[in-house]
Amino acid sequence: AALVKAKPLTVVVGASGTGKSSVVKAGVAPYLTGAAHRQPAQPGSTTTGAAPANPEPSPPNGPEHWYALQPLRPTETPLKAFAELLAAHLPGNATPAPSAAVEASIASAFNNWCTANPTTKLLLIVDQCEELVTLCHDEAERFAFQALLQQLLADHPTQLHIILTLRTDFEPQFAASPLAGRWQQGRFVVPPMTQADLRAVIEGPAGARVLFFEPPALVDRLIDEVIQTPGALPLLSFTLEQLYLRYLERQAEAQKRGDLIERALTQSDYAALG
Repeated sequence: AALVKAKPLTVVVGASGTGKSSVVKAGVAPYLTGAAHRQPAQPGSTTTGAAPANPEPSPPNGPEHWYALQPLRPTETPLKAFAELLAAHLPGNATPAPSAAVEASIASAFNNWCTANPTTKLLLIVDQCEELVTLCHDEAERFAFQALLQQLLADHPTQLHIILTLRTDFEPQFAASPLAGRWQQGRFVVPPMTQADLRAVIEGPAGARVLFFEPPALVDRLIDEVIQTPGALPLLSFTLEQLYLRYLERQAEAQKRGDLIERALTQSDYAALG
């Protein structure tokens, strides 16, 4: 979070499955927007705060106010995806413009929002930037998208902060990016997670909800499966979310019967996931 505050562009890189997206969406963004202090995350959660049209201004010499747009995935058409994201989630923005005017439309949307909210910082997350290579086959659009990000940062140097997440093996293909001048200063490497890191990721959100694992050895099994399967963190996130949802289902059924159940994520629920 300190790097994001200090630099307009942060590039979060790491091998596949090291948790880059989770670090940003479930860690940095909620911390900056204050969501992490309002409500504990549920197991597997990656929620970010949305940007209101006219947030409360930050008091002089007071804490900064941050608002995060929903994360942007480049997809096959990154400029269109960007415009659609702003139309849906940046209040006051109009319907996406025709393709010929889409870059000007996006720039105008940021200008309008930043002018209306001069004391608020806006966070844009571009998740899985490797999609610019793997999905977008139009080289001109790839360049235009990155050039637009650079222009937005130049236009709003104190208000706009952008975080990119990118697999390390795709990083060389961004060497000539319009963002190259900012790249190294904002580069942050997410290392592979240790067993202690994995235990904290698994037990932390559950503990925040006053939940435990039954039996406790279920945590060790989850850790072993992640270590033995490269790139398994997204699957771990999904598994924890499903265990939590199954707990909620069992709790609702018990309440209908007037019963109480232990606040546990169980081995039997895990086995039922297949």
